Amino acid sequence: MAISIETIKNLLEYLDAEIRIIEKSQVTREELDEKENIDFTDATKRRMQVAVEIVINLAEHIVAGLNLGKPEFARELFPMLVKEGIIEKELSEKLQKAVGLRNILVHMYRDVDLNILADCATAGLDDLRELAKAIYEFLEKNSKEN
Repeated sequence: MAISIETIKNLLEYLDAEIRIIEKSQVTREELDEKENIDFTDATKRRMQVAVEIVINLAEHIVAGLNLGKPEFARELFPMLVKEGIIEKELSEKLQKAVGLRNILVHMYRDVDLNILADCATAGLDDLRELAKAIYEFLEKNSKEN
C-alpha cells in the first residue's frame, strides 16, 4: 500500500480544525470541574478524543503505507515513526500518553482526571501540532525524492 498524500493532507486539515476549536474554547481546569459546565467538559472530552483519533489515523496510514508492520496497539505506532526518522522519541512518548487518554475517554476505564484533560487541551495541543509539522516535513522530503 502506498501513502495517499491526499488522505494525509485531509487528516492534517481535520486535525488543525479540531485544534483550533479546542483552543478557542480556552479550556481551564476550573471550568472543567464546575458541575454546571458538564456540557463544556463533555465537549472538551469529545474534541480531544477526535483529535487523538486523527493522530492515530495519520500514524496508521503512514505505517501501513511504508509497510512498517502491523502494531497490535495504537500506542505502538509512534515508536515505528521514530524508527523511520519521522518523529522524535520524546514526541512519540507524549503521543502514546495521548492515546492512553483517548482509551480512557472511549472505553471509560475510569473517571477522567480533569487535570490531565485540561493539560492535554492546552499544552498537549503543541504535541499534536509538532506531529503535524513532522508529517508535513516527511511529505515534502518524500515528494522531492520521488
